[in-house]
Amino acid sequence: EPHFRIEEEELLPALVQAGEPERMQRTRADHAELRRLAGLLATPDPAVLLRFGDSLAAHVRFEERDLFEVAQAKMAS
Repeated sequence: EPHFRIEEEELLPALVQAGEPERMQRTRADHAELRRLAGLLATPDPAVLLRFGDSLAAHVRFEERDLFEVAQAKMAS
């Protein structure tokens, strides 16, 4: 959660200002889904845990291969 909050409060507004609203929307949607799935894990469920793991892995790949690369390129100047 702290990682999501920092991104949502600091990185995402900067991305919108840099002309990247779609990446901001994707990131917020990913975070919302991960939060939803994490909430469901209060009751252990292997299928939900698998979905959470898959969603988290996809989100991390998106951040590392796309989001952070674009943020670095647009905000480095």
